[in-house]
Amino acid sequence: MAQNPNILLYTGKTGPGTPNGRKVSIMLEELGLPYEIYNLSIPDDEQRSEWYLKINASGRIPTIIDRTEPDHPVTVTESAAIMLYLESKYGKMEFSYPHGTTEYWSMMEWIFFQMSNIGPMQGQFNHFNVYAPEKVPYAIHRYKNETLRLYSIINRHLAQSSSGWLVGDKCTIADLINFTWIHIAEFSGIKLDEMPEFRPLAEWRARISARDGVKKGWAVPS
Repeated sequence: MAQNPNILLYTGKTGPGTPNGRKVSIMLEELGLPYEIYNLSIPDDEQRSEWYLKINASGRIPTIIDRTEPDHPVTVTESAAIMLYLESKYGKMEFSYPHGTTEYWSMMEWIFFQMSNIGPMQGQFNHFNVYAPEKVPYAIHRYKNETLRLYSIINRHLAQSSSGWLVGDKCTIADLINFTWIHIAEFSGIKLDEMPEFRPLAEWRARISARDGVKKGWAVPS
């Protein structure tokens, strides 16, 4: 990591259940980009503090400030937008496909699938099954089943994929962004490796977990 990196990442950690910040640290590591980390104290609600709300109005993680051009720093919020920004500006199509191609739009579908489906549903499952002070069986059952239904969509697709990746013949943003949530299945309450019907999904998860950039990015913040 450079002494004065141009990219500042605002992230935070509350146990294993913070996949959104890790999406970006994984992307940064996979692209080999130097970056500085600001570890927000989520248990203390630092992400809701006045100074941070001026940077990210939703008071959430992650956020990056790219200071490559000091006179024109770029602030990007929302994990998917940040990943796409980093690949667009610094990548060489390692994790994407040329804009406008069939593969590009398929990748975008899977990115939005995570953002609009798996993230919200598994997030609610995490809340009711792990964090809620009172157990609400209906809510736990509902969000667990919906999370499993969404997992099964990816699982079926991977079972039919000749490459073992979501799009084309390589690991893309689509894989990385969905991985961060599926990687915490056990934390949520889904024992993925004990469910033989999800073998394609479990093998895909293991393959991504073994990547050096993923290992390093998952450990952020330490």
